[in-house]
Amino acid sequence: MSDTTLDVFAQVDAIHRIEGFEPTELQQQIRAAILAGSITSAQAAREMSAYAAEHHTLDGFLESRSWFKRKD
Repeated sequence: MSDTTLDVFAQVDAIHRIEGFEPTELQQQIRAAILAGSITSAQAAREMSAYAAEHHTLDGFLESRSWFKRKD
């Protein structure tokens, strides 16, 4: 993944921290998958949207993805 992507993630985090927010575990795991090249940002957004529409929650989203690799 490019340095640009890392820079964008860092900028987003900095802006959110100004507002008092920290990245969630879900965000961190999706970013890790994006940086590993397992999924694109656009694909993650589509999959999350479809999952949320069907299940009315994001609980269980990561575990249902073939590209998700649990940290041990």
